[in-house]
Amino acid sequence: MKEKPQGTDTRIAIPTERGVLSGHFGHCELFTFFDIRDSQIVYKTTIPPPPHEPGGLPRWLSSQGTHVIIAGGMGMRAQQFFNDYGIQVVIGAPSLRPEEVVEQFVAGTLQTGANVCDGGGHGMGADGCGRSGHPGGGGRGPGRRLGSG
Repeated sequence: MKEKPQGTDTRIAIPTERGVLSGHFGHCELFTFFDIRDSQIVYKTTIPPPPHEPGGLPRWLSSQGTHVIIAGGMGMRAQQFFNDYGIQVVIGAPSLRPEEVVEQFVAGTLQTGANVCDGGGHGMGADGCGRSGHPGGGGRGPGRRLGSG
């Protein structure tokens, strides 16, 4: 998985912190990207995100060719920004290794729960989490099989 293959079907982004899915996409160390073809991971890379600003991450992830973002938590405004860029949002994912999250998502077995958030003082930004009086929030639901929504 060294060289990025041409013509991958789907690119999935996972916000990553200390080797596992980050509780809040807007405050992660890295994004781990997976290119999927025929329900198989064909390429993986990690890239540090740009400085955090409202609406910046959805724009940047779109420029990276992202089709799906899987996160633990994300505010409603951020979800709308991703929707505006045509990026599918999956929230409430567990803090597992990114490979496990993607493998489960592609297989249709990813179990999602509440829209979690680290509550780290992100205030009125695009990524308000809806916890502890923060704006935005909401969201839970089952993981979806790749291409089902």
